[in-house]
Amino acid sequence: AHKFGESAPIRSYIDAGIVYVPNRPFIIVVMIQDIEGRVGRTREVAGEEIFEVIAKKTYDYVVNDNR
Repeated sequence: AHKFGESAPIRSYIDAGIVYVPNRPFIIVVMIQDIEGRVGRTREVAGEEIFEVIAKKTYDYVVNDNR
């Protein structure tokens, strides 16, 4: 399951999902706010460069049974 949201006036991007790992499902939510426009990310770039990286690292951590 997955949900993405954004607010253009305050440059915020939110991505949330449920990841179904056997015996260890987890929910991940990543929020980015760039009020002053310093990061300069579009929704697509935020997804590719930030959300995907964080989700992959979290998934690898959970799958490798780090507790």
